[in-house]
Amino acid sequence: MSYLYAGMGIAMMSGIVAMLQIAYNINNLSPINYQVESNYQKETLAIEFDLESLIAIEEIKSDTEEIDNICDEIISRSSRSGYLLDPSNTDISDNYGFLDDRFSDSCIVVNADIRHRVIISHNNDEYNYYSCIYDPFSIYTNYCTFEEID
Repeated sequence: MSYLYAGMGIAMMSGIVAMLQIAYNINNLSPINYQVESNYQKETLAIEFDLESLIAIEEIKSDTEEIDNICDEIISRSSRSGYLLDPSNTDISDNYGFLDDRFSDSCIVVNADIRHRVIISHNNDEYNYYSCIYDPFSIYTNYCTFEEID
């Protein structure tokens, strides 16, 4: 009979210790909803280039002069170094097999040093500006995630 009481005492003590351990772990949890900083937020050069480019696009839209290549014009107006036209700078919707036409009649500007990619498309007298810092570990190494085909 004493073995029964000793066994029950050990079981109760084990239960109490387990509950204390659970309470301790709950108190030491870090918040689940923390904000992860993106690669784009870390690159001030990319942010500055995007701001300059958007200002240049607004100026180009207000000009009456016709522009042959918007990307050439933006690179020439930019004070940031390292930005070049992408070598595959033709109609990228044909090159990469996009399902929609949002990238038709577009050009690409890249900065390989910081992995910044900018796509500027021109549709119906409107310029659409897409920008990202691409992930070097992605399947699509030199592309933005919004370019990936589902």
